[in-house]
Amino acid sequence: MNVGGVDVVIEGEGCPGEGLFIVGCLRAHWEHLVVQDAEADYTVGSHDPAIGAMREFFVYRNPDAFDSWEHDGATSDNRDAMIHVLIGDRSTTLVAEGAQVDVVRALCRTVLARRESLV
Repeated sequence: MNVGGVDVVIEGEGCPGEGLFIVGCLRAHWEHLVVQDAEADYTVGSHDPAIGAMREFFVYRNPDAFDSWEHDGATSDNRDAMIHVLIGDRSTTLVAEGAQVDVVRALCRTVLARRESLV
């Protein structure tokens, strides 16, 4: 899937539960979000414990946004309805488009604060 967008990188090793934490924070913006593991062709709800094991996943604003991305790929109407999350050994990257770039930048500051509080 060609995502495009702006990459926002959080350097350093993530903390346990970082994926679930990121999804929980995004739920404040997208109440009906769904999550898709990069290896899957289906979504799970925002509270699904499987998210904790995902290293690369997509967070969609709602099921309709997922359907749009699956059917049409990235379009001018849906580009800001998905955030791509990659949790690596040395960094966590969030990829967003449009208005969601500011949301992701703020989220990165929250993730960093959480990491510091857990040290």
